[in-house]
Amino acid sequence: LSGKMSSGSPVGGAIIGHTVGDTVTVDTPAGRKKFEIVKAN
Repeated sequence: LSGKMSSGSPVGGAIIGHTVGDTVTVDTPAGRKKFEIVKAN
């Protein structure tokens, strides 16, 4: 993936409007997952 994420993906869509340091929760087929945004380009 070369470190890139699509805004059309579940995680990509969830982080829109958030900034580095924020934690977002995403419902995935494997269950609810939390992700911390550590870098944005």
